Amino acid sequence: MKIDASERVVYAHNPLAEVVCQVQFDALPALTQAEVAALQARFSTDMGHSVYQVEELTQVEYQVTFDGTAPAFSQQALPANKIHHFLSADGFWRVSFCATFMALTCLKYSKWEEFRPVFFNAIDCFGDVLKTARVSRVGLRYKDVIEREPLGLAGVAWHELIKPFMLGPLNPDALADKQTLTENDIGSLVSQYVLHLESCKLLLQSSLLMSLDGQRKAFLIDMDFFNDHAPALEQTITNRASLIDQLNILHGHAGDLFRRCIKEKLHDALRPAA
Repeated sequence: MKIDASERVVYAHNPLAEVVCQVQFDALPALTQAEVAALQARFSTDMGHSVYQVEELTQVEYQVTFDGTAPAFSQQALPANKIHHFLSADGFWRVSFCATFMALTCLKYSKWEEFRPVFFNAIDCFGDVLKTARVSRVGLRYKDVIEREPLGLAGVAWHELIKPFMLGPLNPDALADKQTLTENDIGSLVSQYVLHLESCKLLLQSSLLMSLDGQRKAFLIDMDFFNDHAPALEQTITNRASLIDQLNILHGHAGDLFRRCIKEKLHDALRPAA
């Protein structure tokens, strides 16, 4: 399936809260201190990422045995998996990596032409140290958060802003003719779909979010485009041409899908510019 093309625009009120581009690869041996130090030097020098953090993820292995009367459960803690993060001084950019992936996260995304070179700079830094990493998945994820109040849309029903396929029971007449659930009737709303698109897959999620003070709600559109098809990914991380082709495919779907998710009233309120 191919999503119908839409005109590319840049929104003055950019709803993007986070963009993540991730490359997963066949698990490497645990990274050595020398490799981590080399990567830290490269990210600090070439990308200006001066803040270093380490995140340890605890892993537990569960086992079930059966002695003929009743099953017995046991668990064993595995060595913690360390994820290394390098952040820019302003906190808007983060490179993360471990023995199974490398990712670039941007919290102040403006346009693809600015994001892509930063990602490939990170890929070059990583690939120069770990040249043999073999790619198993390429993903490009966009999280859009729609807040009505800053757009002058306070109190406007979500079905006037978001297309029906994203709304579930918030869609008019979903449960009863001539009746529409309000957002206050919804305790929680989360949807998730995995779709097969032309040349890639899509994990599409949406949810209704509540502000910390409980006074406002927002709508999340979470689009994760990815390719984990082995024949297309038989490459090492240093194969720049292949990665460019993959990302162009994923990015090509992203803008088209967001435009399909929203209605004209929201599109206009976001103030599009060519």
